[in-house]
Amino acid sequence: MDVREQTIQIEAKDGRILSGLLLEPERPHISVVVSAGVAIRKERYLKFAREGAARGAAVLLYDYRAQGGSAGPDLRKDLADFSDWGRLDMPAAIDHLHRLHPDLKMAAVGHSAGGWITGLADNYHLITRHAFICVGWAYIKLKPLSFRMMERFMWHVHGPMCLTLFGYVPKGGPWQGEPLNQKLFREWKRWCLSPKCDAALLAGGPNEPQFYDKITAPIRSFAYRDDPIANERTVPIFLEMFPNAEREAIWASPGDFGLNKIGHDGLFGSKAAKAWAPIWDWVIPAT
Repeated sequence: MDVREQTIQIEAKDGRILSGLLLEPERPHISVVVSAGVAIRKERYLKFAREGAARGAAVLLYDYRAQGGSAGPDLRKDLADFSDWGRLDMPAAIDHLHRLHPDLKMAAVGHSAGGWITGLADNYHLITRHAFICVGWAYIKLKPLSFRMMERFMWHVHGPMCLTLFGYVPKGGPWQGEPLNQKLFREWKRWCLSPKCDAALLAGGPNEPQFYDKITAPIRSFAYRDDPIANERTVPIFLEMFPNAEREAIWASPGDFGLNKIGHDGLFGSKAAKAWAPIWDWVIPAT
C-alpha cells in the first residue's frame, strides 16, 4: 500500500504552531492520533506509525510545545507542562486530523504521558477507542527500588542543579531524554511524588476542567512485565481514572515476541516490530 508521509504544521487554539508528521495511505479507512511520552520526539514513533498506515490508517504524529520540533529557541523561556499539552496540544492534533478526515472514525494511541493527558482534551468525544502503551501512575514508591534511587537523584539533585545552572534540564549525563523546561520538570516531579492519582491533581487544581470520568470510548492498556514505571501496581491505578469506559490491561513479556527487553520506551524500534501487532489489531478493528 502506497503511503504518503509529509511534515505538517498544526495550530493550537492559542495560536501556537506545533510540528507534525502525517502518514496517509491512498484510501484510509480510519484515522489515528499518536501522543508521545515525555521528552520523546515524534520521529521515535515513525516506524510504529508506518505499520498502522500500512494497515490503512491515516496516522498523525506531533510534538508537544517545548518538545522536539515544536520547541522554541530558548527553553528557559519556552515554558509548558502537561496541562498545556492536554488542553491545547492534544486537542489541536485531534481537531486537525478530524478536519482532514471528517468521515473516518478516529482512534488514539498514547504512550506514557500521552495517556496521562487524555482526560484533559475537551474534544475527547471524537475518539472512538484508546490504546495506552506503558501508561501507569507515576508515584515513585510504586516503582522498583533501584529505579527509585535513580529517580530521586533526578528530582532532588540533577534536575534542580540544572535549573540553577541552565534554566532547564539539558540532555546529557543521567538524563538522556529531550531537554525539559522548568515548568514541565516541576509538574512532573510533583506528580511522581504524589501517592494519589486523581482528577484534580492531573487537571492542576479542583476547579480546572478535566474529562476523565466523561470518557466512554473503550481503552486497552498495553503493558510489559519488564517496565519499571508502568508496572502491575501502577497500570491499574491509572485505569481507575476512567470509571465510565470499558477498560482492560493487556500484559506481555518481552520473550513473548522474541525480545530480551521492552521496558518503558523500547517498543518503537524495528527490533520490536513483532510486539506491534496486538496494539494495531486493537486500534484498527477488522472490518
